[in-house]
Amino acid sequence: MMLTMRQAVTIIALCVIALAGYIGYLAYETRNLTPYEWGTEQYNGWMYAEGNQLTDAGQCEDTDGGWAEMGIETSVYFVSGCLDWFKSR
Repeated sequence: MMLTMRQAVTIIALCVIALAGYIGYLAYETRNLTPYEWGTEQYNGWMYAEGNQLTDAGQCEDTDGGWAEMGIETSVYFVSGCLDWFKSR
């Protein structure tokens, strides 16, 4: 059975739309890997601990003052999100 050009283009277009939807779904799900809402300070603390694979909860505190240089604003919420990452492991 031979497909016409129109059928082939339609099938390819549907596959591209389905793939884009699946990628969008995966992107949405990666935002929900934490118990916090995306964009909050607690979320940022959780993702900081996870992304940097911290080994000790003491690393959640900015002891040397270097975070300000990196543009990380520490707050009680940031630190609590970071500490909660350790509690979840």
